[in-house]
Amino acid sequence: AQASRIRNILYLYTFELPKNGGGQQKGPRVLPTRLAETFLDKVTSAIDSFHHHADDECAKLDKFAKKEQHRLGELYNADDYPTPEQVRTRFHSEVFVDGLPTIESIDAGRHSDAMQAKAHDREARVVGEVNKQLLIRMLEHVSHLANTLGKEKTKIFPSLFDNVRELVTDIIPASNINNDKEIADLCKELKKTLRYEAGQVKASPNAKETIQKVAHKTAKKVAKSAKSAGVTKADLSKVQIAKASAYF
Repeated sequence: AQASRIRNILYLYTFELPKNGGGQQKGPRVLPTRLAETFLDKVTSAIDSFHHHADDECAKLDKFAKKEQHRLGELYNADDYPTPEQVRTRFHSEVFVDGLPTIESIDAGRHSDAMQAKAHDREARVVGEVNKQLLIRMLEHVSHLANTLGKEKTKIFPSLFDNVRELVTDIIPASNINNDKEIADLCKELKKTLRYEAGQVKASPNAKETIQKVAHKTAKKVAKSAKSAGVTKADLSKVQIAKASAYF
């Protein structure tokens, strides 16, 4: 659970780099500068919690081994049970944040112009990839909102709206690196789905219907923009495909 918490924070505040075509699966991710402080506050807290829980679990191992010794009797072999200290070394988490060098700082003699041109191209691809991932996140959450509110009987959890709210108030404004107008306009459309709180939508059929229509309309707009930006189903996870299937 603690490891999952760390992963969720990482994937929420950072973005994949463009694939290199060589089977890249893991590696550094892009962290927008304006999200850095919030990300580091949350991820370091999660890492501290992870280590605290690991300490607690490993502290119980001696007691567990004694129970096993009592249960197994002569069949008990102490060598089958590593010490708490040995187990504890297997649990570790760290975070590293490195700044990207500026293109202007590239100094490779007569190769500088060519290297800077490549860096400009790489930077443009990174920005394009971040924008695609923003569109995918928008599509996932607004589609899920529209689908959930479209059901006659459904459970409406605060997270349904909180996920959209975090996107439009924190993630998108800080991650729209090139101030893409289309993404900014879609962000404004998403804000319209937050006209009511979850509790109000639960209590009022009219509010539920109103927000569902807005979410449905916005999901269609986001899907259209995502396709225009080159997003395909191959870019979506199975969960995202399931949520957005009616729109994408």
